[in-house]
Amino acid sequence: PELEKAFPEVESAARLVAVGPRVMSHIPSQGHPRMFTEDRMFLADEAFPAMFDLDFVKGGPGSSLREPHSVVMTESFARKYFGGEDPIGKTLIVEDFKDQPLRVAGVVRDLQGRSHLKIDALVSMPTFSAWAGFDILGHRTLKAAYTFVLLRAGQRPETFEAKAGAFMKAYHAAQPTRVES
Repeated sequence: PELEKAFPEVESAARLVAVGPRVMSHIPSQGHPRMFTEDRMFLADEAFPAMFDLDFVKGGPGSSLREPHSVVMTESFARKYFGGEDPIGKTLIVEDFKDQPLRVAGVVRDLQGRSHLKIDALVSMPTFSAWAGFDILGHRTLKAAYTFVLLRAGQRPETFEAKAGAFMKAYHAAQPTRVES
């Protein structure tokens, strides 16, 4: 969010933080619980689905990752937990965070193509602070995130990159201590 404030050439920015491996489960109203270890889950900012043109088949990119405890998942991930049922509004339990279930807010087509990002599910970024028990997102020493920037039309990446180093130095100088858990 600070990049969007500091750089007028930035149209939007989104962070992505790996969550896995985590054991996830769904307890259906009938039948046996479904439980799997997931290692392709990420916390994501609200802007991420639109920035990467994720193809929603249920829900939409606008607000699907706005609220804490929301999750957007691929079609194959949804089938694994919910079979043929509509997953929207249903919940998943993440081991270690059992008192804070995730509510399904969207389903996207399975991601195709070559990428270092292998994603099955996106958990809303506000969930990170809920899990941590404090505003971890506002802490300037959080370095566990990939950060993606979409520049406005006509902006050159080289110009942004030339200014980014000085911004990062000043940004981190404002809060030089490290958070230890």
